[in-house]
Amino acid sequence: MITLGPKSFSGWPAARKYLVDLARTQPIGKSFEGEALEVLGDALPYHSEASIKIGVGVWGFTVFRHPTKPSRCIFARQLDGTDIPVSFANLGKDLPAVKRKDRIRALRDAVIPQILEFRDRAFEPGLPLLCPVAGVPLSRHRSHVDHVAPVTFSSLVEGWLDLECVVLEQLELVPPPHPSCELAHAETLASWKAYHALHCKLRLLSPEGHRTVSIADASRKS
Repeated sequence: MITLGPKSFSGWPAARKYLVDLARTQPIGKSFEGEALEVLGDALPYHSEASIKIGVGVWGFTVFRHPTKPSRCIFARQLDGTDIPVSFANLGKDLPAVKRKDRIRALRDAVIPQILEFRDRAFEPGLPLLCPVAGVPLSRHRSHVDHVAPVTFSSLVEGWLDLECVVLEQLELVPPPHPSCELAHAETLASWKAYHALHCKLRLLSPEGHRTVSIADASRKS
């Protein structure tokens, strides 16, 4: 789910269709108001040239004829009075992959205490443990905590994002020069931790067992 202004969309294709339809149906020269204005304002930062389109700031949007093409176009009106054309046809298609990786890392780092607590609890009784995949003995320092399929880490992230009605790219991280990837808002962090703790299913694997599972997962995806 993607939330822009007061509206929720099933994904970027649905959001793009809504925005393209706005350009097609809005009367020429008429400024957007209400719900449409809020959606446009929230969508603009996801444009591939957001810094250029936003400039010194934007206070409104209007539909005009495109200056070089025989088509209608949404124009962002910047605070200095400049009208700049904005196409939302490719919105969300070219979001930097590194940002996605940073957000996944932030979500993983947030639940490390839960992972370590599970491992420590498993070894507390002092009984010998065997890897359920490789059948070899496990030790505290020679074990890997694995999310049990089908409740994988990725599926947990997707389920939580759907519950929060956001997409991964909308998660805000603590800005530089912060040395690590960390969610910016305490409420978001607490929500994710609680969701993971409630729904995760964990097990201990040996390094060999973990490699076997990883190879099998890669084969299924290919």
